[in-house]
Amino acid sequence: MITDMLQAAGYQVNSDVKGRYINGIIRRVGGLDGLQFLSAPYMVEMLRNAQVRKGEAFTYRQLQQMANPGDQLPSFQEHIRHLIASGLLVRGYHVPCATCGLDSFHELADVNGDVVCPGCGDHNALAPDHELAYQANPLLVLALNNGALSAFMALLALAGDCEDYSWEAGLRLTKDGQTSEVDLVVNCDGQLTIAECKDHFEDDAIEAITAQLAQT
Repeated sequence: MITDMLQAAGYQVNSDVKGRYINGIIRRVGGLDGLQFLSAPYMVEMLRNAQVRKGEAFTYRQLQQMANPGDQLPSFQEHIRHLIASGLLVRGYHVPCATCGLDSFHELADVNGDVVCPGCGDHNALAPDHELAYQANPLLVLALNNGALSAFMALLALAGDCEDYSWEAGLRLTKDGQTSEVDLVVNCDGQLTIAECKDHFEDDAIEAITAQLAQT
């Protein structure tokens, strides 16, 4: 619907890679309702962690320390279960190789006995009490590193109270030889909102962002 509206207004509409990442994640969680875990600030804090965005693996206790949910621990545990069930968090073992020292992550389904180091090829035995580790799946890592976190939160805020809504993310709009990149377009009960979403920026970048919004 939104694409049809933009095309009717004379725009050529194409999607960019960020939009495809966002669509893929939302499809993975089963729709917009599957993003409701981001209404918890501690979950946003966990996903903002630089090491999570690098695809590092962490134990449950380390994730809890990052998030610091306080007295909302039961809700945190439920959100972690949701991320696991949707495949956004992958369970496995983080194993440093005893021979070459390479740290590697091995998905739970791939572990059957010893773990083979992807570097030197040696076998490493897992201790019976070796803790499970959790790693963001590759699409989530790409999405987070392309600014999708703020787009997810903006989408929840803009569509949350709508009776009827549609949305598009990561659009490249071209008209009269000029191209604009639009992070998010939401049609809420007939009202169209265009959003520019930034995860991180410094105060001296506000002028550039304002100029970008004016061009859009």
